[in-house]
Amino acid sequence: MIIGIGGVNIDFKYTLHSNKLHSSNEATLTQTYGGVIRNVLENLGKLNQDVYLVSFIGDDYLGKDIINYSKQYMDVSLVEKTDKPTGTYVALSYQQELLIGASSIDLSFSLDYLKKIEDKLIKADMLIFDSNLSKESISYLIELGSKHHIKTILIGVSVPKMKNLPDSLAGLYLSIHNMDEIKAYLKSESDGLSLNKTLKQKGVKHSIITDGKNNLYYNTYQIQVKENKQILDSTGLGDAFSSGVIYGDIKGYTIEYACVIGNTNSYYTTMTIDSVRRDLSEEKLLKEVDEYYD
Repeated sequence: MIIGIGGVNIDFKYTLHSNKLHSSNEATLTQTYGGVIRNVLENLGKLNQDVYLVSFIGDDYLGKDIINYSKQYMDVSLVEKTDKPTGTYVALSYQQELLIGASSIDLSFSLDYLKKIEDKLIKADMLIFDSNLSKESISYLIELGSKHHIKTILIGVSVPKMKNLPDSLAGLYLSIHNMDEIKAYLKSESDGLSLNKTLKQKGVKHSIITDGKNNLYYNTYQIQVKENKQILDSTGLGDAFSSGVIYGDIKGYTIEYACVIGNTNSYYTTMTIDSVRRDLSEEKLLKEVDEYYD
């Protein structure tokens, strides 16, 4: 059983037809369901994994909509309503490049709340959470995982949210972040392999740093990323990668090969307008992995 803890939101993605500041630009709007952890769990649910979402939604039509959709792929019984609005994310893109993203996720997670559901958390084989959570909550989940021999996975959300990471990550099984996030966290401009080395010194067992179109870094290795010239939308790319890595780990592959699975899933996800591709399945992904580096 996998429990994911993090925000959920509705994604409003605008593809601009022009890019003029201080002016109105024509655009095409695509609305999808989002939230880093929610997206990761939807991917994993489509890959035949038993996943549970822990999150909060507003008592509004957006919250009802996202839960009605998400329950097809994950257990949502641990999602609670709050008096705050359901989170939203707006992305403005031009010529396949994200210009700016804006998030209004206001999580109601607290250490007291996580302790309240501890009896459920300790039944998991894996706890996945993101940097939307507070520093105290992240430390608590890592310590809980170490105590009960549960794999803990921390996924980055954005550079500003890196302030939520505790100084010590001792006991964390897997860290998945992009280059800018780790540079901000470590206050360093070092290369990917050096940054991974520092994360290992902080107690992380496995560290993955993605670097856009460049190679990604896993522990002391660099892994090739295949260039995709058919990108339709980059929203959800990181979530697709993370879920592919997690799926590979669950199946008993090395983290290095799990990165190949993650690369494959993100590669094909960017060829759709959805944050999580609709046609994803376990059989399809495994076939795509065989074709990915051909």
